Amino acid sequence: MSKYLNWLLGLIVALNAITSQSLNDSRKAIAQEQPSNLGLAYALSTDGKFIAYSLANGSQSDIWTLEIDSGDRVNLTEGIDGNCSEPQWSPNTESVVFTCDSAIWIVDRGTLAPVQITPQKSDSNFGLPRWSPDANYIAYESLNSNEGMNIWLFDTVSHESFPITDFNSPSIIIGYQAWSPDSQVIAFVHTDFNKPILSSQMYGFVRVANPKVYYFVPLLNSSLGPMNWSTNGEHIVAISWSGDESYILSINKFTQDVAHLARVRQANYHYLFDAPQYSPDGSRLLFTVDRENNLLGQDIWVMNADGTDAANLTDSSGVSETQPYWFPDGERIVFFRKTETSDDIWVMNADGSNLINLTGNATQN
Repeated sequence: MSKYLNWLLGLIVALNAITSQSLNDSRKAIAQEQPSNLGLAYALSTDGKFIAYSLANGSQSDIWTLEIDSGDRVNLTEGIDGNCSEPQWSPNTESVVFTCDSAIWIVDRGTLAPVQITPQKSDSNFGLPRWSPDANYIAYESLNSNEGMNIWLFDTVSHESFPITDFNSPSIIIGYQAWSPDSQVIAFVHTDFNKPILSSQMYGFVRVANPKVYYFVPLLNSSLGPMNWSTNGEHIVAISWSGDESYILSINKFTQDVAHLARVRQANYHYLFDAPQYSPDGSRLLFTVDRENNLLGQDIWVMNADGTDAANLTDSSGVSETQPYWFPDGERIVFFRKTETSDDIWVMNADGSNLINLTGNATQN
């Protein structure tokens, strides 16, 4: 996991616990926070045939691919020294984009020749690459010590990069960017430390065709979490935390109306985790609930897209199941499972049956 992502997720998790600290105290608390779920450690290909994941071996982390049916594995980054993480598949499943020591790289699955696409700058870190669904762009986040954080786009045809946001303030943090299905809009979480903590975050939207022009959806008295788009691209679904409750929200892209699909009271350390995931047909939502406030207390749940008929699919004691993703046919779910002795990627049927370990705990994932 890159230092950039570790820092960013620690920041956002810490925001949920901050209520009335000064700005300096807030930053101190954020720097000390350690997230309980680093996320983004693996990715399912768009055709559902491969998984790309980060595998740590001592001080080195590499990006590997696993063909699900055959079990064949390939190290994509064997020639790179460093900690590689955050893999994301190209829409045609031919390439993987990833982060390695705060730089963005692309590697072709056939040639196994990684290419760095971001400059090597001592005052900048790059992370969270996201391929657009039409494959024309890779969005990534740039953190500069003087300019703060912005979202950049890498043009996969011209191989040129340009900023799509220009907040250019060290007090502003951008996180959790997500492409719309038509590749026209990027949604993100905007945090401004110059504002009071409980009004410092908003969901933002920016169009690729109109860079540096934004519209925002503020949610007062809430800490905002990761999001995904609906299959029809009309709204985002996200999680937020407010007081002793956490929510799954639906935000309409056109009207900016906010609907609450689910609520989890944080009494006894129950709260929502991970970005909700729509099924391919848009009828169901996957989400994660933390039951025990530790590394081994998360379960994967599913409910109808309107928030009804929620059911726990894993319901395991002393085991953490997180980061669920639907297979393209909606019949299976891939997820990350952590126990006291192993970290692996598993697959199960959509009803929670027939669990299969894909990675086999060969070493630390």
